[in-house]
Amino acid sequence: MSVELSEAAWPWLTPEDAVLQGRDPAIPGLDRVLCPQRALACLADRFPAGALLPRHPVVRSLRYRPGASLTAAVEVEGPDPVLLLRAVAPWHHDQVEQVLARQRPGAGGWGAVADEARTLVVAVPASDPALPGVAEVDAAALRTLCYRPGRRWVGVGDWHGRPGTVRVVAPATARATAPLRRHLERRRLVTVLDEDLDRGITVDGSPTVRTAEVSLEDVGAALARLHQTPPGPAVAPRDHAVALQTTARTLTALLPGLGRRARSLAGRLGSALPGHEGAPGQGACLTHGDFSADRVVVDADAVVRIVDLERASFDYAAYDLGSFVAQRLRDPVDDAAVSAMEDELGELLAGYDRVRGVPSPASVRACVAASALAHSLDPFRRHEHGWDQRIRARLDGVERLVAHT
Repeated sequence: MSVELSEAAWPWLTPEDAVLQGRDPAIPGLDRVLCPQRALACLADRFPAGALLPRHPVVRSLRYRPGASLTAAVEVEGPDPVLLLRAVAPWHHDQVEQVLARQRPGAGGWGAVADEARTLVVAVPASDPALPGVAEVDAAALRTLCYRPGRRWVGVGDWHGRPGTVRVVAPATARATAPLRRHLERRRLVTVLDEDLDRGITVDGSPTVRTAEVSLEDVGAALARLHQTPPGPAVAPRDHAVALQTTARTLTALLPGLGRRARSLAGRLGSALPGHEGAPGQGACLTHGDFSADRVVVDADAVVRIVDLERASFDYAAYDLGSFVAQRLRDPVDDAAVSAMEDELGELLAGYDRVRGVPSPASVRACVAASALAHSLDPFRRHEHGWDQRIRARLDGVERLVAHT
């Protein structure tokens, strides 16, 4: 049983969310995604009889296409712990209809619910039309680690008697990366337990890990060992300069007053990145593609290992090094934070140099700043309170890093 709140009793938007709602009237349900209690309130009478309704929703990730859509992964109390919530402009109603057509019932007895205008939809991950494999795995028996609507779902748990990490992506993505996964398995960098590429499902063995401190030098050495692995059929990387311009456009849509600064930084950094003049050439290697401290584990044999290689590609080593350092930066990025970054970078490169030659320090610093710019939107993506001020502070930090390069 549910009680529908009148619109006057809906929770208030935060000031920064209210400004964004007013700035993008093309998406009528934008406020309901930013404040998911509103979405559940206005959709309450559209759930099927007997369904167990989700409660106490909290936004965990956002993906925004200005003037088109806002999509969230929402954690809730209920039998389905994470949901898709999407608001679209009326002329993109087909995105809602695709979810309704795909819907599969979750543990709560419902699959997808939309408003009459087809501009707002809430759904369980099994109803995500871009990730058909979620409906094929026993998600209830797995612990959800990550859900990014339309992009990937990751869970861990028992897989036919062995601990496994189950990933679901778009089938086309799974098929494109399958040759690389087999190459990494032959190199004993991953343990493939199962796969269903037509549904986008891959299952890798989860290494037995132990709690241990890992020095930055040991991290650098482990990364260098990965980089000296023959790349095999590694896929081409994304265009980093184009990705920075995309970040700048999204930042401009969120906070127009920062647009000129963001575009200037994206242009300056894009021309300083390794390989900016074209496809990766001499000096490129097998890279992780999303390297950070939580990708480093110590296995049962006390060996430092790098995990989660699903984004591995043929790229420049400086990008992995820059990504790792940037995600360890303290907020705010003041002079003390830059000094601490230099100390950490020195330790990381010292360990790297034990295994293979280090990239140009200037290129690594450029990649640190580029990664920091790419992550400047994280306060909004994670829907942190005061995300507008946090983005401004991060952009200040990127400018300080650029001045230091």
